[in-house]
Amino acid sequence: MIQRTLSCGDIRETTKAKNKRPIPLSGRALLIAQSHSDGRFGGEFLFLNPITGRGYKTEYLRRTWRDNAETEVTLYEAMRHSFCTQIIEGGADLATAQTLLRHADLRSTQAYYHANVSKLRDVVNSRGRVVKLSERVVNERHKN
Repeated sequence: MIQRTLSCGDIRETTKAKNKRPIPLSGRALLIAQSHSDGRFGGEFLFLNPITGRGYKTEYLRRTWRDNAETEVTLYEAMRHSFCTQIIEGGADLATAQTLLRHADLRSTQAYYHANVSKLRDVVNSRGRVVKLSERVVNERHKN
């Protein structure tokens, strides 16, 4: 479970809204975390830079993103938008996405979701058989 955040170099135990609610890790993320956690305690970094032996700082990650991404979107924005879109397209409803993103207002969650055209096409194609209006009128007459 993710229970902390690193903000401006400081470990924070709560969210901006002063909530402390864990976020579950996926099975794969849990396996990766477990493989890196041997001999470490709760206050230590899980992933260490192999060159320095110290934990990665948020500025390093932001700089790496900025230098390599082909967009003006920040790392934070990219991760939030990507996560929201992936969980909704994976089957979560907006309320579940809102809980996972820790949004107090559902409109914030809606702003993070970006449906892709292929997903929208899948939804439209899965709607079932289209009934012609003339068939429906005939069927209604037979019921009476």
